[in-house]
Amino acid sequence: MPLFEHAALVLRGQAVIAGESLVPGELLYLGRWRDTLLLRSEADTQILLLGGEPFTETPLLWWNFVARTQDEIEQALADWNQGSPRFAPVPGAVTAPIDAPSMTGVRLKSGT
Repeated sequence: MPLFEHAALVLRGQAVIAGESLVPGELLYLGRWRDTLLLRSEADTQILLLGGEPFTETPLLWWNFVARTQDEIEQALADWNQGSPRFAPVPGAVTAPIDAPSMTGVRLKSGT
């Protein structure tokens, strides 16, 4: 949908998306106002296309957490470090999860 924001992530193989060459682990932000997307890849390439309505506010980021407020980030951090069922184990992980870094003394602000 043209009003949605989109991004593409190559999971396996190689691709050229909107003229940009991508390899696994590279995320390409595609922005809004698209109703078509030019894509070229090999047969065994896997691509994850993400999209949705744009955020109405600038999100905050800390470590692997994205939220609307500092309180939401701090709750996610506490839940993660306490092993809350809110964060399911990653199937096939060969190591235990690491603790998220402390936010002691940190005050997040949006990039606006």
